[in-house]
Amino acid sequence: MKFWKSILPNKNKYNSIDKKIVKEYNKTRNLKSRKHLCYAPFKSLTFFLAGDIMACWHNKQYLLGHYPEDNISDIWFGEKLKKLREHIINNDLTYGCEECEKHIKSSDFYSAGAWRYDYLSLKKSKYPVSMDFQISNICNLECIMCNGEYSITVRQNRELKHPYTNPYDDSFIKQLEPFIPHLHEASFSGGESFVINQYYNIWEKIYEINPNVVISVTTNGSTLNNRAKNILEKLKFNITLSLDSVNKENYEFIRKNGNFENLISNFEYYKQYALQNNTFLSVRICPLQQNWKELPEIFNFINEQNISLFFNSVIFPPYSSLWNLSSQKLSEILNYLSSFQFENKTQIQKGNNKSYNNLIEQIAKWQNDAIKIEEKYPDLNNYDTKILLDILIMQVNEYLKINNSFKEVKKQEFALFFENSIKSCEHEINNIEIYNNALRYFIGFPINRLIDEFNIRNIEKIINFTKQAGKLTLNNI
Repeated sequence: MKFWKSILPNKNKYNSIDKKIVKEYNKTRNLKSRKHLCYAPFKSLTFFLAGDIMACWHNKQYLLGHYPEDNISDIWFGEKLKKLREHIINNDLTYGCEECEKHIKSSDFYSAGAWRYDYLSLKKSKYPVSMDFQISNICNLECIMCNGEYSITVRQNRELKHPYTNPYDDSFIKQLEPFIPHLHEASFSGGESFVINQYYNIWEKIYEINPNVVISVTTNGSTLNNRAKNILEKLKFNITLSLDSVNKENYEFIRKNGNFENLISNFEYYKQYALQNNTFLSVRICPLQQNWKELPEIFNFINEQNISLFFNSVIFPPYSSLWNLSSQKLSEILNYLSSFQFENKTQIQKGNNKSYNNLIEQIAKWQNDAIKIEEKYPDLNNYDTKILLDILIMQVNEYLKINNSFKEVKKQEFALFFENSIKSCEHEINNIEIYNNALRYFIGFPINRLIDEFNIRNIEKIINFTKQAGKLTLNNI
């Protein structure tokens, strides 16, 4: 008896993606992974900061529940997740999956987040076989592109605020226990994973119940003490190391409180660990305004060691992200990065070159988007607050009209929430230049992502988010 057989396709109820597009998308996928456009809601759960529980990282509009108010088991076997599965089965990505829908409809298949879950199609279970955890902002660094939601150090030292309350307690780990026997993998990010006590408690529980679970960890590479080494030896860890510069001065500027020599030493340890334990080491790079000229050098450093690398898509904050630069500046970056060629012999190196080319394609799309914004709003920098607000609120309302993640009444509630929240930011920020900068930034921001960001935040976090969005240079962070 198949677990999902009660959910049958019903073409009349859904906004299904055109069959021809689905067929083209499936040509890029493994034959055994073509039954559904995405396997996340069938195979995975994601636990996010502040208690939000989601099907995946890419759907922050259709939230499945909130801890501790909602029980994990009730969420997994509940109606909200069943409804999302129904839409996926019918090739309908309008229940919060618009980011993937956009990429698939534009034939940008490899950028669709659904790809990340294709391999889970082979795992048979009534329970999730994969879980993602980003449940703490405990971190020892103050990276320039970060904020207090993701780093307690930024929260206390830069934002000068009290730490956020973390709802994930011992009862949460207790609720995980019946799920752990069915897990094949679990991923952890932060904060800094190796300084988060809750993660060690979860890892110890996994070791006790199901030590065969493969653990994937994203780390800034700053912490490798005996406690970390001990758990690394107990379980099998895939390590993703964040590396944004191979220049000591710039690395320590970007990753404030970081030590470059310590990072390289820990990097060597992780290399040997992966070799000895037959696990996977990869590197993730944040392309920033502060390091884009270094990207070829960073690429060479990793590629020559035959280690897999990937580029994050950084769209926040405006003083670090590339997408919000002028079309002219993006053209300069595009021409510069396109002028390099790299070693391309091994399978890993070929994959790395593909990642580099994908980055170039992404920057080209950003440049095209910048041209459209510049043509649509040639006087954007001269608009006053009222005009900027009118444009932004209109964009949100137009998006909500065609969005199915919210019921009609919820659409109205969210539209009012957004309008009240963005207007209240003006008073709370109390700096009209910063406020107007934020409005301009949000006007060019991918609208579905903007809805996501507001949907997962309370008003205090929205104010901080908007304030950071209005700071265009590092001088005033």
